[in-house]
Amino acid sequence: MLDEANKFHPNIKLVRQIGRNAPFLDVFIQNSNEALITSVYHKEAAESYVAPFGSDHPDHVFRNTVDTAITRGVRYSTTLSQFEEEIRQMKLMFFYNGCVSGISEVRWTGKGETPSGDFIWSGEDTTHTRGVGMLLSAKAKKTLIGYNPISSRVITARFNATPFKLTVIHVYAPTSASSDDEIEIFYDSIEHALTQTPKKDIIIVTGDWNGKIGSDNTHWESVMGRYGYGDRNERGDRLLEFAALHNPYICNTRFQQKANRKWTWASPDGVHKNMIDLVLIQKRWKSSVTNCRTFQSADISSDHSLVLCNIKLRLKRRCIKPQQYHRAD
Repeated sequence: MLDEANKFHPNIKLVRQIGRNAPFLDVFIQNSNEALITSVYHKEAAESYVAPFGSDHPDHVFRNTVDTAITRGVRYSTTLSQFEEEIRQMKLMFFYNGCVSGISEVRWTGKGETPSGDFIWSGEDTTHTRGVGMLLSAKAKKTLIGYNPISSRVITARFNATPFKLTVIHVYAPTSASSDDEIEIFYDSIEHALTQTPKKDIIIVTGDWNGKIGSDNTHWESVMGRYGYGDRNERGDRLLEFAALHNPYICNTRFQQKANRKWTWASPDGVHKNMIDLVLIQKRWKSSVTNCRTFQSADISSDHSLVLCNIKLRLKRRCIKPQQYHRAD
């Protein structure tokens, strides 16, 4: 079956992996000589579960998974110009009146920005793993002061705004299967980003935290509201400890929402649903947040859903050209 599936489209390569810990299929886009090569890869799950095409499942389940992956794979553009048009369409869908969209697991190597300047990213030097980035609206591009690709898991961008300048930090946390050392390195990177941020800046931290904070905010009222989702795990505890230390508030928990407006990630079989993509803002600015919810209807071809956070801030256009990225010492 895989041989036939791999003949379906030249940009698709499918491999079967059997086992209870097998990750699920996802799509990877690679820029090669101004052409986008789309491939289907095995993505590590946010938590352990039985993959829908594991050895204990019938072939028709695996076949359905392959069909879904093929459908998703061929939807992507195969030229850079077409991809830029897709970005424009994504902006129309994502931003509304907003400015910045953080993207985790970009899987692009190196660091930099697209020629149009509306996408900045930070990835591994040679391997197509991890990676973080930000899509910028036209307004955000004009107000961008600079950006800092700290690592393949952390990127920051600073914008001219009122009443104070705005720093957005986007992160991609290691999964629950990662070692404690890797988790601590990740949080050290965020703390490094915070120390590099001017004290007067408004700071927003977004990203895939791969940790479940649950719905019970007992003893954590200062950093999360009463409207979380599901149960908490060890990685969620670590996130709450980080929030208690650095004083941000988790916006996703501030507003009462329907369940499908809370969870941000779902397993391919739809059984497991977690709220792991979170938006954090300094507590003194949490009253500026007017809403924070998930949009399940937004088709972004991912196991994660779009999280939209509305914050009342005004961006001010800069008169000088935004600087290139820089690495912090």
